[in-house]
Parts: sequence; structure tokens; C-alpha cells
Amino acid sequence: MLLGGVLSFEHVTSLWITIIVALFGILLGDNAGYIIGRDHGARFLKTVERRFHISKRRIDKELAFFKVHPLKAIFIMRFLPALKVFGPALAGYTRIPWWKYQIVNLVAILIYAPLMVYLGWHFSSNVEFILHDVKMVKRVLTIVVIAIIGFILVKRMLKK
Repeated sequence: MLLGGVLSFEHVTSLWITIIVALFGILLGDNAGYIIGRDHGARFLKTVERRFHISKRRIDKELAFFKVHPLKAIFIMRFLPALKVFGPALAGYTRIPWWKYQIVNLVAILIYAPLMVYLGWHFSSNVEFILHDVKMVKRVLTIVVIAIIGFILVKRMLKK
């Protein structure tokens, strides 16, 4: 979506078409995740635990949150990197009714997708300004690192 925003800024794609495609893409992906969680949840969770080295305790904690606060969890997951991927499957696994899932997820997607596309668009419009800041930060960090190394060397020399 960030790249879509950049491409929109460069007039390769339309901003509105990019947002609409992002909305449908997320919606399709989330529904696939929900169905996987609903139909193959236990096996899916074991695979996630094994492949991504996520502890059983951590998965149980997330499942408990989904069971106690299902609608909150669906909304929040959209904005958290790991849960964005696994959240729909957890929602399906915990048997949150599909229509409730759809409504809350759609509200979250309607916020998330345009925001991410806009961020890509906005930052590409400010790329020269950002690059100038990055160069400045690199210079400051270089000076700080040199000063720290110099301080450590002088301190060691004084000890000898």
C-alpha cells in the first residue's frame, strides 16, 4: 500500500484506484485467513507455533483476548504487524460470527488502507526533505560515534 501511494504520487496509478484495490485485496486476504482459521484452526496454530517460533503461551494469550474482547481484537489487529497477518485466522478459529467479523474488519480496513496509501503518497512527495534529514542524521551519528571512540581511546591511554 505504501508502494501504491508512491506510484500514485508519480502518476503511475490513480490514488483512488489504488485505495480501492488495497481495500479489496485486504478484504479478500482477511476472508481467506478467517476461513483457514475456522476450518483448519488447530493445525494452522501448530504450524504457526512451529514455523515462527511463537510460544504456545503467547498464542493462548492472543486467543484469550479474542475470546474475551472479540470485536476489539478484530479492530486492533489491523494496526499491529504480526496480528494483521494471523488475526483473521484467530478470529475464525475462535468462531467469531462471520458477519460480526466482516463489519468490524471493514471499519478497520476503511481506516487502515487509505491511511497507508496516503502515507506512501505523502512521504514520496517529501522525499527530498526526508533525504536531507537522513543525511543530517547520518552526519550527526558519525560525529557522535567518532567522539565516543575517541573518548574510549583517550580513557584507555590515560589508564596505561
